[in-house]
This record gives sequence, structure tokens and C-alpha cells, in this order.
Amino acid sequence: MACLHVKTKDDYPLIWAPGLVSTTLPEVASTFGVGSPEREALTRALNWWAIGVRETGVSVKAWICGSYLTSKPSPRDIDLIVWPAKRVYIGTDAERANSMFDRKHVYMNYGIDIHIEGLSSDEDFEKEAYYLGFYGFGWDRRTPRTIAEIVVNP
Repeated sequence: MACLHVKTKDDYPLIWAPGLVSTTLPEVASTFGVGSPEREALTRALNWWAIGVRETGVSVKAWICGSYLTSKPSPRDIDLIVWPAKRVYIGTDAERANSMFDRKHVYMNYGIDIHIEGLSSDEDFEKEAYYLGFYGFGWDRRTPRTIAEIVVNP
């Protein structure tokens, strides 16, 4: 029996090899942040988000994924999965800190489709496996894709 694959979107060729790639935000920006006004704007927004997170002092492991990491000329947003080291923010900047991890705020202000996971720990294997399966393959569910891992405030 043949399996029917419904392709809902086009997949674009990869720029980096498929798989989980440990890298830096400047390297991501210099590779994927050029080539169109949309890419440049998204990259500026990603940098602004990272600056905002740095100002909170919270250490974050983040996976950048989706069409931003392909050769798609004009990606609509950046998919980002984050594992913050803590979630309780106190002090005068608590509202700003919390806004950097608020899905609606981050999408509206930065064009980032952010997914906040539980606190970062050595037990993230199951969550990472889920996201590797979901974002690690193209729309045909067969073609491997790239996921770039960065750390903000290591």
C-alpha cells in the first residue's frame, strides 16, 4: 500500500547541512540575514530580541528553525524554540523581562514565532526529540532540515 503525502507548502533548499548545528547569533545573521529586505528586517528583529533577553540576565538556549534557515527569499517570520534558565523575574524590569518571553508580544514586535519550553535542564531529551521531529524535517516529512542552536547569556 502506497503512502499518500500531502505537501502543503514548498520546501526551499538548505544553506547549511541538515541537523542540529551549534552556532552563534552573529554567524546566523551573517549567513541568513542577507539577500532580501525581509531577511534583513527579521535578522535585525532577532538581534533586538536577543539584546532584550541579554538585558534580563536570563540565560536562554534557543533553536532557530523554519524557512528562515533555507534559501527562501522572503521568509515571513522566524521560528524560535527557547529554553530559559528561569521564569520568575523580579525587580524593576520584571515586566520587560516577561514580555521577552510572551508569545504574542514577541511575534507582534519582532516577527518571531516563539515557543517557550520548560526550564532548561539536563532532562530536555524528550522535548528536544519532539522539536527535532517537528522542525527537523520539511513539509514532505522526509527531507531533513537545519536547526541552529544559539545561547543567549551563556
